Amino acid sequence: MHAPDLARPTLTADQLERYVDFRTAQVTPFERLSAVAGAASVLVFMIWDREVNGGFLGDTVAIRLALAGILLALFLLTLTPLARYHGLLQAVSTAVIVGGFSWVLTELPEGFLVGAAGLALSIALLPLLAITLRSMVLLCAIAVVIPNLYLADTTASRLTWVNVNTWMAFAAALALSFWFVFDAVNRRLFLAEEDALDQRARADRLLANMLPQEIAERLKASDATVAERFDVVTVLFADIVGFTSFAQSHEPDEVVNLLNGLFSEFDDLVSASGVEKIKTLGDGYMVAGGVPVAHPDHAPLIADLALQMIDATDQFAAKNGIEWDLRIGVHTGSVVAGVIGKRKLAYDLWGDAVNVASRLESTGVPGRIQVSGLFAGMLPEHYELERRGTITLKNRGSATTYFLTGRREAGTQGEGSAGDMAHPSDPTAPRLSDQPHNPTDTASAAPTT
Repeated sequence: MHAPDLARPTLTADQLERYVDFRTAQVTPFERLSAVAGAASVLVFMIWDREVNGGFLGDTVAIRLALAGILLALFLLTLTPLARYHGLLQAVSTAVIVGGFSWVLTELPEGFLVGAAGLALSIALLPLLAITLRSMVLLCAIAVVIPNLYLADTTASRLTWVNVNTWMAFAAALALSFWFVFDAVNRRLFLAEEDALDQRARADRLLANMLPQEIAERLKASDATVAERFDVVTVLFADIVGFTSFAQSHEPDEVVNLLNGLFSEFDDLVSASGVEKIKTLGDGYMVAGGVPVAHPDHAPLIADLALQMIDATDQFAAKNGIEWDLRIGVHTGSVVAGVIGKRKLAYDLWGDAVNVASRLESTGVPGRIQVSGLFAGMLPEHYELERRGTITLKNRGSATTYFLTGRREAGTQGEGSAGDMAHPSDPTAPRLSDQPHNPTDTASAAPTT
């Protein structure tokens, strides 16, 4: 069995400031206890004196009742906004208790000689009240000095002086010793609480990086499976063209560092865009707009993000002297979104919209953004679209697709022929959703390099 470690942990300046706040939040109940205990002790001693010798009460009844009333008033002050002035309340309470007790003892025969032990008890609660060592020393000084001020106005004997000061010095030393132990325990409690809060914050940050905030909160509140259907969601798949051959001809550390650098830039763009990163798979990057909370502008938000990702990849490749091109596919449709399983949880999407976006990416052109007619039709007129034509998608048949090439300021006239820039908002333009497809093909797909 190990002996308890009573050493006071050292705190940094920032920790000490928070520790004072921590102790301040604890001290009000002790202030109330001190006031009530002081009032009760005054009344108990009054009853004791009456039982021992009624003559001892004399003129002290009024003093004692007034002292008890003041202490109860101080108790009531702790229930008001004035309770935040802890140092002042503690100093006044100590002065009232010790001063009132000393006043009573001056009125009793040989009061200080026989009552010194009781007077010393007034210091017993000081370690609970004092937040800092400075405040503890101040309260002890008040408790020791006040009886001596009363003794100075009397003809007390030398024995009385020695008796009183011995008791008070012993009580102050004991109180200071207890304060150091109490403070050491509280410092350890404070550090343990800070560590627990820090660990909780780290866990929350990790969870927030793994899952959308709304989903993370729901999982923390309940173990129920999270699964929702969204009728209109935009899904983006991005893939680095030629990544496999690049990885085979370069050192693994270099490959991972470069991929991490680019995807970190994508993460920053996603965070600023208001859409949700779903996952990475190898050199593939998946994003969705309109989940986990439906958003009316998910299509233009994804369009802006896709254009930024193309630019970011070009700049990243030029800066690092590598030949990387990003290929992006975008489609809008319905999905089921949620978290399944028990371990290594991840928020994912399932549905035909995911498959189509993946195939639009894999059949796309390096450095370009291939989008479906359904997605293109949801974009405002100021987005520039180039009709690619009809292509064949696996298990989907033929479909008319477009390249998203940029955006103009709203209200400006773009360049290019009407045929090149035809916007699929034209009701005669074909839509991907009009094409035949295999309704059983709903597995979550990933981009193919």
